Amino acid sequence: MCSRASGLSASAAAAATLAVGANSQSNRRPAASFAPTASFCQEKAPQGVQCPPSAAWLQDARATLPRWLLQEEVSASQPGAKLQDVSRKEKIDAYEEAQGTQAAQAGNAAIPTAPSSGDPRKMRLVSFNVHFMKDSHMKDNLDRVLDVVRCLDADVVALQEVVLPAPASATGNDRPVAVAVLEGFRALGYEHFVTSPGFVSVQHNNGCLCGNAVFSRRPLVSGPSPANSAVVLDPDRHSEARSAAVAMVGMGDAGSDIDPIQVTIASTHLDVWAEARGHFGMAEGEMVRLLEFEELHHSLRDLPNVIVLGDFNTTSRLSSRSSAEHRRLEELLDTFSLARSKSAYRHFLATDGGGPRIPDEWLMTTLGFVEGRLGYRHCWQQWQERPQRLGLAPPSSALPPLYSHWSGQLIDHCLMRDAGAASAARLSVTHVGVFHTSASDHLPIVVDLELE
Repeated sequence: MCSRASGLSASAAAAATLAVGANSQSNRRPAASFAPTASFCQEKAPQGVQCPPSAAWLQDARATLPRWLLQEEVSASQPGAKLQDVSRKEKIDAYEEAQGTQAAQAGNAAIPTAPSSGDPRKMRLVSFNVHFMKDSHMKDNLDRVLDVVRCLDADVVALQEVVLPAPASATGNDRPVAVAVLEGFRALGYEHFVTSPGFVSVQHNNGCLCGNAVFSRRPLVSGPSPANSAVVLDPDRHSEARSAAVAMVGMGDAGSDIDPIQVTIASTHLDVWAEARGHFGMAEGEMVRLLEFEELHHSLRDLPNVIVLGDFNTTSRLSSRSSAEHRRLEELLDTFSLARSKSAYRHFLATDGGGPRIPDEWLMTTLGFVEGRLGYRHCWQQWQERPQRLGLAPPSSALPPLYSHWSGQLIDHCLMRDAGAASAARLSVTHVGVFHTSASDHLPIVVDLELE
């Protein structure tokens, strides 16, 4: 189900409970949803007044971290303490345990209510890497993934590492799990979808085709190429293709004061193997991902209101520097990464001394390039800026999530860029967060949009 409320207070338990309805195959929205959180540090504030990020929000978010990471963060704050990395299995066990804690479920309960289906002004997006339809311990997760999707009640869902149907040329060869994915999403009202194949997963799902998908309850609208199709970013690197599924949906209403606009939604999954299998370690991985995203950027250059969601397999310096807590976690995880492999911080620049990247190199990282040269903005940045435009205090919780992956890293992102034909309407962000679940080795990202 949507959340486990055991151990919470009566009020928190009520907020954490979602009425799904007896018929799990219904595509109607549930009768009740998550209680909205009081996110503003004051109701009104003069233009330009800034409220600091809520210490309470950071403390609550920190409580959702996997146990090993919390323990090492405490150790790192003590002079002379020796840090101790743990095994992959221990990290995965701790990650799954963390998703069932009281703090995680309270965080889920604080996600705002989803907008009404088909609301012309509002739309919810979810991005979720579903790990070949297996959880972190390689158990089938389709039912749990569908429960999460039902729970979050999004208009559009972007998936990565999802099992896909075989191409039309291979009709009749669809694996049962691929058929079950399509049927499950259709039962929840997602009648419209675009897919982009990436690779064949022999190890995880017995030869199933895997890749990206965008599932939408809203009808797809026509637009310039590559709207409602797949974009190949890297055709064959270490036997895997990298691609993006690109869908275009509408917002606004011709009969209202908000003119209709087209919104481009891309689901992508950038390279993960180059740093481990190439010759230049992390520097090569970042450059490969940079070039993959640049290919996507050029492919989408004529499309309006571009939103790219997915698993980027890399962190953002902007995200990691958004608070002292984010920065501490970045430094701790980097310390462990470098200790495991010296190639983790091998650089292209000759001035490299084996330590952290020097300032000039940040533009050579994937997100440094995307943020600094291509003009994309993180959805959480847009969320921070919206209240200022409206003369409100910024949300006390308008920070990026602390993590989205079993490793403790924030590698799943939502980026926005205005492009193509000009629109009188402004697409703004009213919420960004993660939903805590052990259904996959990634957490779903939740983004709420509104037309101003």
